[in-house]
Amino acid sequence: MLTVGFDGHICDTLNNGFGGLTETDFAWATGEIMKVANRVCQGRVISVLEGGYNVLGGCASPLAQSVLAHVESLCSHRYEDCDPEAWSLESETEKEALPADEKDKLRFNQAYFVARGNNTEVDFKDPEFWDKVLGPRMGEKLLRSLDVVVWLANHA
Repeated sequence: MLTVGFDGHICDTLNNGFGGLTETDFAWATGEIMKVANRVCQGRVISVLEGGYNVLGGCASPLAQSVLAHVESLCSHRYEDCDPEAWSLESETEKEALPADEKDKLRFNQAYFVARGNNTEVDFKDPEFWDKVLGPRMGEKLLRSLDVVVWLANHA
């Protein structure tokens, strides 16, 4: 299932300047997802529109053009297959170029999915899990901070 948001479009002003994507980027990402879907689930995909707010220009708006690119890509990549070996090489090259904070996020995602892949229950309240993801003695700090945030949210 895809929840597709086009608010990252370079011409969508609601992203406060953080978007830099174009219709071509959305079409490419959709195509790559379709390649994986073709390999693992016979190409079955559900796509739900989540965001994209610049509708100025009607059918020529950034939202309309992004949706069009997405749908065309869904259809045109129907039988294309992905190459896991090529993806692995690209992935390793991209990981090396990441800034430190992005590498931290990546370590968390990898730890979570490895645990899920091994059918291991991930306990997000376990400081040892976070120590493995964020580094020594960080788990306890993170959980204390989250407890404060939850308390404030409940008492606001």
